[in-house]
Amino acid sequence: MKGNQILGIPEKEGEYMISVSAIDDDGQKTTRDFMMIIKGKPQDKVLVTRVRSIADSLVNRVSVMRVGELPNEQAGTEVSFSEVGEFEGLTYISTSQDQANMAGNDILSFDADEDVMVYVAYEKMDNLFESTIPEWLKEYERVDKGQIVAQYHYFDVYGKSFPRGRISIPGADAGRNNIIRNYFVMIEKDGK
Repeated sequence: MKGNQILGIPEKEGEYMISVSAIDDDGQKTTRDFMMIIKGKPQDKVLVTRVRSIADSLVNRVSVMRVGELPNEQAGTEVSFSEVGEFEGLTYISTSQDQANMAGNDILSFDADEDVMVYVAYEKMDNLFESTIPEWLKEYERVDKGQIVAQYHYFDVYGKSFPRGRISIPGADAGRNNIIRNYFVMIEKDGK
């Protein structure tokens, strides 16, 4: 929520009545009804649904790319985006840090309602430590829009077009590629 706006991409437009209740320490309750008007999805946005990890207990949050958001979900994390550059405003999926060392296929999957460009932001170590990328990521094209920075972690971005429907992404295999953080995913309508 930002100010008086709820952020996100609507699945269904319409008018909805919602009730909000508040109870104080003495048990006194106040309820107020609000009319919420949901407008249709903007033409340039992509609706991402049915986000799943290989382990259902792991969290993959869908949000909007911006400074302050988290690249990975992890209890007690303090790592958040400090530079997002031209990727600001894209739909993104924050992956679980607990999945970083997973190496199989279909580690992350989701549905997109449009033909999309999927960007995978994969950690890149600095000149003190050499890192590599997994074999599957070589099918993506490295995007020359600069790195994304999450405090002291740097991510190169790789893009690949997908048709609308179910999209699956393999695991980061962090240990084998000498990185620490899991990747995260950004999505935009293809042809933008």
